[in-house]
Amino acid sequence: MMKETIEIPMGIKSENKIRGEHWARRNNKKGLWKMFIRKAMRHQKLKDATKGQKFELTIVHIRPVKNQLKDSDNMIGGFKSVQDCLSEEMFIWDDTMKLIGVPNHSQKIGPEIKTIITREY
Repeated sequence: MMKETIEIPMGIKSENKIRGEHWARRNNKKGLWKMFIRKAMRHQKLKDATKGQKFELTIVHIRPVKNQLKDSDNMIGGFKSVQDCLSEEMFIWDDTMKLIGVPNHSQKIGPEIKTIITREY
C-alpha cells in the first residue's frame, strides 16, 4: 500500500462555528485550504488522483490547547468542506463513501495548529 501525507498549517473549525460565518468568509477559508493543499502536493510531487481511484483517508487535527479540542461530531461535520477541497484539488477523486469509505478522524495536542492528511492506496 502506498502512503502519502500532506500537512496543512490550518485547523479545522467545528461545524457550529462554520454555520455562523458569513458566506464570503467561508469562501475565503475554502480558498486558503485549496491553496495549501495544492502547494503541499506540488512540494512533495504528489500525483493527482485518477478517476474512480479509492483511498483510505486519515485526518489528524492538532491543536496546542486541550480545551480547544472539538466534539467528534462537530469535527467530522467541520471537515466536510475540507474533503470538498481535497477533491477539487485532486488529492482524492471524490469524497463519496464508495471511494474513501469513512475517513479516520482524530485530534491531538501539539505545539502548533495544523492538520495532517494521509491518503493510502
